[in-house]
Amino acid sequence: MDHNYKHVADGRHLATLFYEPSTRTRLSFESAMLSLGGQTLGFSSAAQSSASKGETIADTARVVS
Repeated sequence: MDHNYKHVADGRHLATLFYEPSTRTRLSFESAMLSLGGQTLGFSSAAQSSASKGETIADTARVVS
């Protein structure tokens, strides 16, 4: 990685809200964000979210934002 980008995401968060399991995609996004100095939060499938209780995607996005 170019060292010019090492801290470009310092203090920033990336929300990863996967409604279908996608281990490679989720881990590649998380790895990239960590490499840029940021942090990640989220869930890896809808079963781990309030969607399993009927919450809409819009409601989830509003809470996460």
